[in-house]
Amino acid sequence: APDLAQLALMLTPEQTAKLQRKLAGDNAKARRELVQLTGKETLDERVKKTAERAEFWFGSLTREQLDIVRAALVKRPDSTAWWLDERERRQREFIALLQRIQAERPGEQTATGWIRAYFAQLQSPFDPERRAAIEQSRANNAELVAQLVNAATAEQKAALSRRLGGFAEDLLSLAGERTTPPG
Repeated sequence: APDLAQLALMLTPEQTAKLQRKLAGDNAKARRELVQLTGKETLDERVKKTAERAEFWFGSLTREQLDIVRAALVKRPDSTAWWLDERERRQREFIALLQRIQAERPGEQTATGWIRAYFAQLQSPFDPERRAAIEQSRANNAELVAQLVNAATAEQKAALSRRLGGFAEDLLSLAGERTTPPG
């Protein structure tokens, strides 16, 4: 939050507007793709998309893992439209926060507090309905991930460890604390 506050205090209104246009363009593209799939996307296509995301972390999935993915998706409705709405809401709130920081020009400590509050409401929204939907989505995803990890082969666990280690190294590097990755 302190680093983001410093950046927000340096942004110009033109830069914020450019970010807003970029996000709007990305969202329009996602909405067009969603409209193309609405009513057409089958369970098989949802399984394929979810499996592709899992393969980013684990490598190729086994038949058993594909069955786990399918069973998880059968139990829950497609949430693509809901997530796109949530993403757009978060982006609008973030742009509004940047605009507030630009307009009010608070001190760095105040801006940091506002950004922390923004992140806190992402974690636990004030609106009970929104909070419940996010918590259910997180629980569903956590259950699926746990099932996939429990069914992972030794090779997949090694691939997951390498991927997570790479991200850890990237984050440490960005934070200015480069170390050797865990493993």
